Amino acid sequence: MGIVFISPAAQGRFKNGILPFNNLADLADPFLINRAVHVPEPENQILSAAELEQALHQQYERMPEHMRAMVSWEYYLQQALKNETQIRTQLIRQNAAPPPVLPELKYYTRVCCLRVFADVQSPLLWDLHGRGGAGIAVDLNTEGSYFCGKQHAGQPQLWAPIEYSAARPPAPNKENPFPALLRRPLAYAFEKEWRLIRPLPPPTEDGMAAYSFPYELIRAIYFLPRAAEEETRLLKSFSQDLHFRRVPVMRMELDGFDLRFNPRRLR
Repeated sequence: MGIVFISPAAQGRFKNGILPFNNLADLADPFLINRAVHVPEPENQILSAAELEQALHQQYERMPEHMRAMVSWEYYLQQALKNETQIRTQLIRQNAAPPPVLPELKYYTRVCCLRVFADVQSPLLWDLHGRGGAGIAVDLNTEGSYFCGKQHAGQPQLWAPIEYSAARPPAPNKENPFPALLRRPLAYAFEKEWRLIRPLPPPTEDGMAAYSFPYELIRAIYFLPRAAEEETRLLKSFSQDLHFRRVPVMRMELDGFDLRFNPRRLR
């Protein structure tokens, strides 16, 4: 499945063959913006007694053999500990991790992305991305050139899965020029998200980043239960449009035994 959630505000453009992409502001990702990043100073890090002794023993083992024959390990340790404070500071600085490579926002403001998910039955995805059920979900075919091609309309694009990790993303490279767009905290791993990254196009009248798409990509349309008259209006709007007449429209009904949604085809 290639599930894209469409907000109520974007549904009109979607019916006109326009997909809403997300720019930097839309994503509101704190690990992209990085307004308050704390990197502890090496001096504030702690080196235990066992770690200190292990580091000193490694230094002792690196000494030339003829020098170790003259100085026992016990004597070497005793003398080293007379300068324990200075040695601790030196070892902490040597072992300190390099400062994190934070994304340069000037590059990320030039691109946008389409967020694509794998599970239309997840209540949490509907809450987070389906506007609490007010939006719709669209299943798109992601196997063709629209997604998998190296370029779109003469411009480069990147179609890749999100990597979920506690570590900061690596520095940009040729294969992955926007690593901060393709890594999220482990807490979001349930989303199983992919992103289609493209250059930021000129904004629409309402400031939306958007790209046209072929209607043939649509495999199904889903919506959560809503008032009967609203459902009738929604179904009618798709039935009257030639582009959507053959597209299955599914209502996500509540499972009677489990806390999940089950799709039921209405037409």
